[in-house]
Amino acid sequence: MADTDLDEYTVEINGYPATLQLNAEDAKKRGLKAADKTSARIEAAAQKAAEEAAAKEEKRVAEEQKKADADAAKKAADDAAAKAAPKAPANKAVTSPANKAATAE
Repeated sequence: MADTDLDEYTVEINGYPATLQLNAEDAKKRGLKAADKTSARIEAAAQKAAEEAAAKEEKRVAEEQKKADADAAKKAADDAAAKAAPKAPANKAVTSPANKAATAE
């Protein structure tokens, strides 16, 4: 039997994880499947980690968008309130009738 015919399988023996190198015939005798191969488990773990990272990134982007939308709505409300508020004269003394009469004489 050549080493190239061996695959690594991750199994549990007496409650402890173990790695076995078996050819396809021996693996079949022990009831092992392709999903029991170490490489398949590593790929599955990597896929799960990638999915979790993608979900985390999607959540972060959604939260940023929600915050940006809230900031834009607040700015729009502030702008509308500023536009609707009557503007006070820059210099009240110039527009005061008492002062105009005093300076006109």
